[in-house]
This record gives sequence, C-alpha cells and structure tokens, in this order.
Amino acid sequence: MAIVVGIDYGTKRTGIAVTDPNESVASPYATIKTEYLFDFLMDYCENNKVEKIVVGIPKQPNGKFSEITGMVNCFINELKRILPSVSVINYPEIFTTKMAKDTLLNSGLKKKKRRDKSLIDKISACLILSSYLDNQRLTKFNSK
Repeated sequence: MAIVVGIDYGTKRTGIAVTDPNESVASPYATIKTEYLFDFLMDYCENNKVEKIVVGIPKQPNGKFSEITGMVNCFINELKRILPSVSVINYPEIFTTKMAKDTLLNSGLKKKKRRDKSLIDKISACLILSSYLDNQRLTKFNSK
C-alpha cells in the first residue's frame, strides 16, 4: 500500500498529516509556509510512495463554502497539474481548527504550547485525514 497525505490549507501556513504505509493511522507531520507548499509536496511525493492527497475544503456551519474555498480549489487544480500521478481528493471539513484547539486543551499541554499555530495546523490536517480514512472504511464496510 501507499501513503495518504492530508492537507489543511491556509493562506499563511498549511498543516500536513500522513498515514502509515498501510493507511490505517493518520499522524500530524509538518506545518509548511504556504508559499513553499508545492515544493514541499513535490519533494515529499518524489521520496515517498504517495497514493493520494486529501485536501480539506472548508465549509461553514450552514453548509456553504467559506471565503477561502476558492483559493483551496485553485490550489487543488494546480496540485493535480504538477502531480498528475497522485490522486487529489477534496474532502469537506468543518470546525477542524476548533477541534484541534480543543484536542490541545484536553491534552494537558502548557498554554504557550497550545497557542502554537503550527501545531494546530498539523492537528487540523490530521483530523481531516482521519475523517477521510474513517469514511473510506465505513464505505467499504457498508458495501459488503
């Protein structure tokens, strides 16, 4: 099997999460300045067996897309162009940043560490990727 990469795209920073080669566990991996994101992903995909990249598409609580959705869609289109051998999946996400903050709050980390935005971005990416993996497992289970 191969690795799946999860992305929580941001205008300044982007959180990255990855799976193990069996695609069973998602883990926070890195936070990258968005201006360097394409270089990072091309390098990562060249050095690892990446099958899919799952990009979170932010939605508002009312189900409508958020302000950044257009930028995320442009990013996805460019990603498909520069990495044609990797499947790029847009995956709806809502409240991942808040859930990441809540996760840090409940983790027992000190306040200064909980305010680390790069850590929040990585955890948000991990939540997106974990949700995608759970959804895939549920779909396989229900199709049997």
